Amino acid sequence: MARPPMIEWLMLRGVNDSEDDADELIAYVRGSKAHINLIPYNAIDGEDEFVASEGKVIGRFAERVRGAGFTVTIRRSLGADIAGACGQLVQKKPPGGVRYGTMG
Repeated sequence: MARPPMIEWLMLRGVNDSEDDADELIAYVRGSKAHINLIPYNAIDGEDEFVASEGKVIGRFAERVRGAGFTVTIRRSLGADIAGACGQLVQKKPPGGVRYGTMG
């Protein structure tokens, strides 16, 4: 039996975390048995264009999508306190300006 598709949704304050955004996501996956994985954004030093959605906003977003019948997981971010969370390790630059690290 095939596993349902998993949709990864990076939660960005004011970019894609509104009720309308949740409704658009629901419309996109309607008819599937998709599992929705909500991922809080991990800030990167020197990159202030994006900000993580607040926990209560992510919770409301999740409930709206669950209410449409989808399974939703809110990912827990580990390592942000040491700049080691998913996406943060790419922020370090060696002397030539080339980025290094891993994308987790």
